Amino acid sequence: MPVIKEFTVLLEDRPSTLGNVCRALAECGVNVLALQSFPTGGKMVTRFIVDNPPTTKAVLVNEGLTYVETEIVHAKIAHRPGEIARVASRLGEANISINYAYLECLLPLSEFKALRSQLLSQVESHSATS
Repeated sequence: MPVIKEFTVLLEDRPSTLGNVCRALAECGVNVLALQSFPTGGKMVTRFIVDNPPTTKAVLVNEGLTYVETEIVHAKIAHRPGEIARVASRLGEANISINYAYLECLLPLSEFKALRSQLLSQVESHSATS
């Protein structure tokens, strides 16, 4: 299984902070392949997997952000019921803990468009009431 880089950044928990960091990455040609973000104590712990780690480092430094770079295992598994259970069980049997995971969810295009439309409507509705 290949090992890839992950960046963990502690951001302010306020609107547009994540968007600003992602925009800075995009403007330098960095593609965010996976992202995980959650609030804790008025901050956002945000983890990125990107296609260009060296440029990501430069962008984060330029944005004045402190980051932690970690090597993680990139495992692709079959898309079928029970596959996550099988992999997690085998790792457990080998006494390997899963601290957290990124999962890819693939949707048919028609379902994606419907979900996108629903989410945009919710954002517009929220913006109108704010």
